[in-house]
Amino acid sequence: MNHYKQLAVSILALSFLSGCSWLGGKDDDILQPAKLVDFDKTVDVRRVWSANVGAEARKYWTNLQPASNGDVVFAADHEGKVTALNVSSGKRLW
Repeated sequence: MNHYKQLAVSILALSFLSGCSWLGGKDDDILQPAKLVDFDKTVDVRRVWSANVGAEARKYWTNLQPASNGDVVFAADHEGKVTALNVSSGKRLW
């Protein structure tokens, strides 16, 4: 009886090793990336201004991102200090 257990375990192990290909998947069925297309740019992107708003993260990474209401950019540093900047010029408002 022990011989049959070993045979069953061996067959089961081989079926696991064969993976999903045992179910009949073909390499042709794999999704391919979309073809790149040429396009004309519609916007020139360039940096108008930049600003340092305070302390950087020293130990922990946090996902702080600036926010804007259209006229003012609000940014917070990692110590909780909030800064308001003019969106057009980058001039510090407060």
